[in-house]
Amino acid sequence: MFDEKLAARVRAYLAPQRNLREMGMFGGLCFLVEGKMAAGILGDRLIARVEPEDQGALLRRRGVESFAFTGRPMTGVLVVSPGSLRTGKALAEWLDRSLARARRSQPTKRKARVRAWRVP
Repeated sequence: MFDEKLAARVRAYLAPQRNLREMGMFGGLCFLVEGKMAAGILGDRLIARVEPEDQGALLRRRGVESFAFTGRPMTGVLVVSPGSLRTGKALAEWLDRSLARARRSQPTKRKARVRAWRVP
């Protein structure tokens, strides 16, 4: 489940982006730009992609924590609480960071699927 009001705010901000796509991910909603994850929503929190070198300084901000979906923090991905997204300016700052990171990231190389064959 994800916060529909936050999703509407994010959609409105990202609407001018080319090749914008939404996708269910992590039990929430993910926004992809040109096939690369830019941001997401999990519950009532924003998942923001940031430059890894900026992560330490951004973690010192109130309402920001590491994204550790599997129990291990992911480099360059932060969780921003609703209290830190109250204003349009605050949300725009995080989304601008996320868009910039997505544009600079390398395209994901898809791994070839390997089929396991059973011998009768």
